[in-house]
Amino acid sequence: MSRRPTAAARGLAVALLLGGVISGCGTSTPERADEDARLDCGRPVLKPDGSAWTCEFADDFDGDALDTTHWTVLSSLASGYRNGPECYLGDESPLGADDVTVAGGALHLTAKALDHEVVCPSLSGDFPSRWTGAFVTTYGKYTTTFGRVEVRAAFPDVDVPGVHAALWLWPQDLAYGSEATGEIDLAEYFSLYPDRAVPFLHYQPAVPDGSNTNNLCLLDDPSSMHSYVIEWEPGHVRIAYDGEVCVDHDIVPSPPLTGSQPFDQPFTLNLTQALGVGSNAFGEQTPLPATTTVDYVRVWS
Repeated sequence: MSRRPTAAARGLAVALLLGGVISGCGTSTPERADEDARLDCGRPVLKPDGSAWTCEFADDFDGDALDTTHWTVLSSLASGYRNGPECYLGDESPLGADDVTVAGGALHLTAKALDHEVVCPSLSGDFPSRWTGAFVTTYGKYTTTFGRVEVRAAFPDVDVPGVHAALWLWPQDLAYGSEATGEIDLAEYFSLYPDRAVPFLHYQPAVPDGSNTNNLCLLDDPSSMHSYVIEWEPGHVRIAYDGEVCVDHDIVPSPPLTGSQPFDQPFTLNLTQALGVGSNAFGEQTPLPATTTVDYVRVWS
């Protein structure tokens, strides 16, 4: 079920980094300073040592539009990103207008079927598609290094192969090159396995055991709201679902990386609704539309 970093994922970072698609690297503005003063991550949360985490990012998706000081709706044209057969139309096409919406106090990310085939404009090469996906990212607008990230979300109510959704972190820059760059999957939903979400730490560990789990992060119903949390400290990562720790991992990179590398750099937040590949491949049996609903995203340092 789990996957190593794909060419598509690497292409996302390379395209954004080298192409300058999204400008800025989390620089502060007067408007952002006012927002920081109003941050509300809910109840105080304590670290294992008893000290309090400090709220530094919070989006409860109130209102009726995506907060573009936090997020960018990513398109295939801008990024070249692709998971399965879906096209990310972003804000460039009215056909994708309902793929990313904010309503009822939540963010809704939808993969759907179109009524006709289109040529998907992509930085990695145009391709034909009859399906769309949804992708929002904080790339160029917000990053975090170490800390606590919590996403409360509900995955699609699909229990046959073909749907893939993810809550994940990706580096702002490829500090260690494309092969050694780390990826943190807080939760991935493969609809072939409707009893769980899958966390995964993508890197080249000297000791691979413990960097991922397919069998410990079980959920009664992933289509209901659950809390997905990562507590990320130098050299160590804990991931918990609904307060139950299911990954407790010491980072042991392969040489020449040492210490906390490659998880010691600024990471962006990414939320995606895609279609599946491989054993979870999308096909005629897959019901669409499929929507991931995000209640909130909160980050502490």
